[in-house]
Amino acid sequence: MIPITSVLDNAPLTAWLSLLLVLAFLLLIWNRGGFRWQTLKNVRGPPSGSWLYGHQVDFNRQMEVGDLDFTWFNEYGGAWKRNILMISDPAAIHHVIHTMGYGYPKTTENQTFTGLGFGRGHVAWAGGDTHVRHRKLLNPAFTAQAQRAFYPVFRCAAAQLTAQWKDKFQDSGDCSEFQTTNISRSLANATFDIICETVFDYHSGALDGNTDKNEFSEVFNNIFTDSNLFPSKIAILFAASWAYWPEALLRHVGNLPFRQFVRFKAFLTLGKKFGKDLIESKFTVVDGSKKRRDILSILVDANEANSKDERLSEDEVLSQVTQVTLIKEGLRMHPISPWITRESAIHNDIPLSEPVMGVDGKEITQVGVIPGQPVLVSTCAYNRHPAVWGADSDQWNPRRHLNHDMKEKRVPVGLYSNLLTFSGGPSGCIGWRFGLTEMQSILVELIENFEFCPPTNKNVKVLRTHAGALMAPMVKGGFNEGTQMPIGIRPL
Repeated sequence: MIPITSVLDNAPLTAWLSLLLVLAFLLLIWNRGGFRWQTLKNVRGPPSGSWLYGHQVDFNRQMEVGDLDFTWFNEYGGAWKRNILMISDPAAIHHVIHTMGYGYPKTTENQTFTGLGFGRGHVAWAGGDTHVRHRKLLNPAFTAQAQRAFYPVFRCAAAQLTAQWKDKFQDSGDCSEFQTTNISRSLANATFDIICETVFDYHSGALDGNTDKNEFSEVFNNIFTDSNLFPSKIAILFAASWAYWPEALLRHVGNLPFRQFVRFKAFLTLGKKFGKDLIESKFTVVDGSKKRRDILSILVDANEANSKDERLSEDEVLSQVTQVTLIKEGLRMHPISPWITRESAIHNDIPLSEPVMGVDGKEITQVGVIPGQPVLVSTCAYNRHPAVWGADSDQWNPRRHLNHDMKEKRVPVGLYSNLLTFSGGPSGCIGWRFGLTEMQSILVELIENFEFCPPTNKNVKVLRTHAGALMAPMVKGGFNEGTQMPIGIRPL
C-alpha cells in the first residue's frame, strides 16, 4: 500500500491548487449556507438524489414545468425545502413579496441569467434603492392612461396577423377543414412588431418577413430554449455555484464561451446598439416638437426631468429596452415565469395560512429565516392551489374567475385577478397592463375570425418546457426545432 503522504509529496502543483480551491469552495458553502440551513431543519422536503447535485438536476431537467412543484406541494403542503426554501402558501407568498425585508438576490442562478439576458442595469435585476429608482422613472410609461395610445397598434398587428393566416388558407385551396399550424413564431413576430412600435416608435417588419430590418428579432428567437434547455450536469453545478461567487466575478460570467452565454451576449450587444441609436433619435426635434409618445420617449423625458443623482445611466436606460376569463385561466394554468426568487435581508418568521407537518411530527404555522436565506416562490403551485382556486384547481375552468365568494376569501397576492403570473407587491411586473392589453387585443381579433381545436395529429404532445427561468411550449420529440405551439385552425 502506498502511503498517502508519498502520493501528496509527488502530486503536481496543479493538483494541490485544485485541492485547495475545492476545500475553499466547500468552506465558503458551509460558512454561507450552513447556518441558514439550520433554520429550516424542521421543514420537510424531498430526499436528495445526490450529495453533489441535490435536486438541481431533476429540477432543471423536468419534462414539464411545475410537475415537481405539484408533487412536492401535494406531499409537504405550502412550504418545503430542497436546497432552498420553497413556498406556495398564499399567506407566506403575500408576506415575502409585500415585505421590504425580501429583495432580489443578485447571486442566484435566476438573477444572474436575468442580468445576462437583459443587462445588469435592467429593472428586473436591480434591487434595493436602485430598483426603487428604476421603478420611479419607468412608472409614467406604464400607467393606464399611457396604454390608451397603444390600442391602435395592438389592433393593427392583430389585423395583419389575421390577414396572413387567411391568405395561407386561400393559398391551400381548402378553408373548410382544420389545418394544424405552428402559431408560436407568427405570434412572436406580432408581439415583436407591437413592442418595437409602442416602445421605440420603430417599425420592425417582423410580420412582413423583412429580414433586413429584423436582425434583432432573429437573435431573440428561441434564445432561452437554445441557451437553457436541458443543461448538462456540469452546467447545473456551475450555475449553482454562482450563489457563492463575489459580485466582481459574476460580472464576467457572460464572457465565457459557453452555450448559456453566447446567445445572451449577442442579444444584449445588438439590443443596446439598437437602443442607443433610437435614444439619440429621440432628441431630434421635428417641426418644433419631439416625436410621438412611445414608451422610450416617455422614459427619456422622465429621465431628463429628474435630478442628476436620480437619473438612470445610459447603460441602465439601454437595459430597459431589451375574452377576459379565458385569458385569466390561461395565465393561471401556464405562467411563463414559473418561479419568483427572493432573498431575506432580515431575521423573520414567514406565516402560513395552512400549517404544514414538520420533521418532528408537529404542525408548523410559520417558518423562520435569517439574512441571506433564499426563498423560491412557486408561481405554478400557487396558481393551482385548491384553497385559492377551488377543488378543481388542476383543471381548465374559466368560470372560476366569476365566483365572487371565492374572491372575497383570498389572501391578496398578485397584481391581476390575484394570479401570481405577473408577480406582486412593490416589485411586481411593471408592464402587466401592457402585456394584458396586447393579449386581449390579439385574442379578440383571432376568435372573431377563426375556430380553434387541438392539433389534428393526435400523437402531437405539447409540453410546458423548462427553459431557464421561463416556460416555453415545445413539442415532445421535437426539441431541436425550438419553441412550437401547433394548433388546429380554420376560418369562420
